[in-house]
Amino acid sequence: MVAIDLKDRKILYELDLNCRQSNTKIGKEVGLKKDVVSYRIKRMLDEGVIRNFWAAINTFNLGYNVFRIYIALQYVSTEKKNEIIQYFINYKNTWAVISSKGEIDLTVIIWVKDNYEFYQFWSKTLDLFEDNFTKKIISLYIQTIDYKKTYLLTKKNRKIENSIVLSRVLKKLKLTS
Repeated sequence: MVAIDLKDRKILYELDLNCRQSNTKIGKEVGLKKDVVSYRIKRMLDEGVIRNFWAAINTFNLGYNVFRIYIALQYVSTEKKNEIIQYFINYKNTWAVISSKGEIDLTVIIWVKDNYEFYQFWSKTLDLFEDNFTKKIISLYIQTIDYKKTYLLTKKNRKIENSIVLSRVLKKLKLTS
């Protein structure tokens, strides 16, 4: 197990807030010089504490509807389950496929431009796998909340931070190529 101290946790917290902010800005928040922040980030990357950086994309502003599908499987071998998972992974608009054990076996999150596109996708999915689904629950995202990872900080270092809320807006941004 890799040991990280409070300064590392503060750096991780700042990266979670905005991984594109400069090391100078992170250093000001954490109380370290930018080269020390750079060294610590590189060390955490090398040790696997940080594996990747990602962007929080507001799909709603891009004009997408986001559907979440919960599926309970029945009569499936490991090979069949993997085939179903691969089907969802291969769909061009899949954002996440989560396999779990319990009442729900799969959670799939997809982005589509409109309800008709979802209907076409879901109709094809049922044609292929409906006999393997014992339960299907579909929900439409209207809002996503990203909670701050305050557990990285000690109680005395915790700031009152607002969560990032991504919501459906009436105005759409036009994508250009």
